[in-house]
Parts: sequence; C-alpha cells; structure tokens
Amino acid sequence: MPIRNYPVERWKLNESSWFRRTDDALGDFSNFADQMPIRIHGFRVRSSEHLYQAMRFPHLPDTQLAILDADSPKTAKTIAQTENLETREDWLEIRIDVMRWVLSRKIQSNAKRMGKAFALSESHPIVEYSKRDPFWGAQPTVEDSNTVVGQNVLGCLLTELRSIWRQDPLLRDESRPQFSRAVLLGEPV
Repeated sequence: MPIRNYPVERWKLNESSWFRRTDDALGDFSNFADQMPIRIHGFRVRSSEHLYQAMRFPHLPDTQLAILDADSPKTAKTIAQTENLETREDWLEIRIDVMRWVLSRKIQSNAKRMGKAFALSESHPIVEYSKRDPFWGAQPTVEDSNTVVGQNVLGCLLTELRSIWRQDPLLRDESRPQFSRAVLLGEPV
C-alpha cells in the first residue's frame, strides 16, 4: 500500500538521484519529458503531463482533447490552468492518486527508457529539484547548495513505483486508477 503522507523534508542532493530538466541524466523522470508517449485505448498521449492535466476534466471531453492535442507538455499545462474553474471538485484530494496512476502508465508504456532511469537512480531517493514547486518537488535552500526542501511528492511516487517495478516490471497492481471518474474522452480508463 502506498504511503499517503508526504511531509516536508530536507533532501541531500549528493545522497539522492535528482533531476531538474528533461535533458538531465534522469530527465526521463520529468512529466515534461517528450517522446515518452502513453497508450490508452489505442490513443497516443504525448507525455505524462498531458495525461495528468487531462484527468482534471473527466466531465469535459472537449477540454481533455484540447489538452491532449497540445504541442508540448508546457502548453498542455497552460490549457489546463486556463480552465482551472472547471477542474473537477475533488482534484486536490485525488491528484496524488492520479499522478501515481499516470506515472505507472508512463513506466508501462516506456519500459526500456524508464528501466534505464531506474537503474541509474540505483536505490537512492528520487528527487525533483524545483525552484518553484515544493509540493511535487523540493526547492534549494539558501544556507546549503547540497540541500533541497519540500514534499517531493513526484520523487516519492517514482521511488515507490521503482520499488514495485523491481518486483513486477509490468506494474500489474498499479494499472487500474484508484480514483473515481477515471474517464478519458468519454471512456473509462
């Protein structure tokens, strides 16, 4: 059972497997990593960011389609943010479960590349180094350039899924959404 509490922590970069940009050695962990499509019902979703943002709008298939058709992960996020008032009402309660499911689908759809990233990360905690987002990632501190602080939920989910993947590379138990109204373009996923 996954851990559901992600407290703010201090992460030592020299004791972690961290990424910041998609062109970093571990950049494939980023939701903005391109050329890592996810297949769902025969539909090719361009990135994990596209899928994550689309899941905010199960009741608005046209908005989902606009997000999925976006030319980049950044554009997909921007479209979702412009529709923010229409975001499903339970989003804050389920967003971690949605991200966990999205990441499991990304790993399943891109097994070779994600397997390489997991191998490079060894058994260190995975950390998203982010100057802006202490929830999904961790921010640098002023007093120590080797330390970042945050909840690092994205990194924690990747670390958890890496452990599960090492036991079951197909992530069979992770393939079903653990949240309500898991709908993409009018079809349950």
